[in-house]
Amino acid sequence: MSYLLCVIYVLFSVSGLTLIKIGSSQTIPEGICIPVIGLSVSKYTILGILCYGISFCLYLGVVSKFDLGIIIPILGGIVNILIVIISFLILKEKVTANMIFGAVIISIGIIIMNIGKK
Repeated sequence: MSYLLCVIYVLFSVSGLTLIKIGSSQTIPEGICIPVIGLSVSKYTILGILCYGISFCLYLGVVSKFDLGIIIPILGGIVNILIVIISFLILKEKVTANMIFGAVIISIGIIIMNIGKK
């Protein structure tokens, strides 16, 4: 059950970030913008904030069930890799060779951190 919590956390975190990005990229009628940070507020932005808020609540559950020094780097790495993939596939953002190389290094780190775990 603890690992399912991790998967759900990752899904909500990645979904939230993606929806916030999609929502902030839309042209919104005048008056629906947060001027200090230049964020347009749309239904996608609100849904993204909701997903990201849920992911934070799940994060609290995750850190209570696992060793902090192990689970946070692993989940952070997984979220980062998924964001790079989604940025390329859904948001049509440019992915550089350095980004791919970094994702490979993160993946290797995740494997190394889990070698010998029972």
